[in-house]
Amino acid sequence: MTTIALVLAAVSALIALICFAALIEMYKSLDEIQKYVEYDDAPKALPETTRAILGRSSGELGLPRRLEGTSFVMLLLSPKCLTCGRLAQRMAPEVPSDVALVVTASDEENAIGWLGSVGIDPEDAILDTDLEIANAFELYTTPAVVRFHNGRALGAWSIASYRALKTVLAQEPPEIALEDTSSLDALGGKNYAAAG
Repeated sequence: MTTIALVLAAVSALIALICFAALIEMYKSLDEIQKYVEYDDAPKALPETTRAILGRSSGELGLPRRLEGTSFVMLLLSPKCLTCGRLAQRMAPEVPSDVALVVTASDEENAIGWLGSVGIDPEDAILDTDLEIANAFELYTTPAVVRFHNGRALGAWSIASYRALKTVLAQEPPEIALEDTSSLDALGGKNYAAAG
């Protein structure tokens, strides 16, 4: 009886090891496929937007006063955008505390309905039905993110996935003078993929 238990334990361990090795191989294959098809979902810099907003305060750009002086990432989404819907569903039911979610929509009813369909409480979002915020940021693409540090805009990126959003959230904001637009690379004027 003990021998049978030992054999079963050994077989189970061997099967678990084979499954783990297969999982590693699958991950490597996925990485190779992404390289082959040149799939890159890293955040892409929006240098024109970055130049327009660099160093400006969140309040000056139309965001609520509660965000003044804080460090956060503004995420701009639209109900018309499929990727935006997928991003919102990944964040649901609760938007991370360091994300200010801005939804641009034709009217408030449309925005609230869309937020409900993706599982986010409308109270967790800023509704931009008159496009005042999007226009202040000169952001005409969604989904897009803008990083703020101590209430000041540092840079803007377009993103294509939840993984790209997490990349922006994980980055530490640079400690440099905001008036220096010559060093846009340090402020986000480059792509994360190029940044390494």
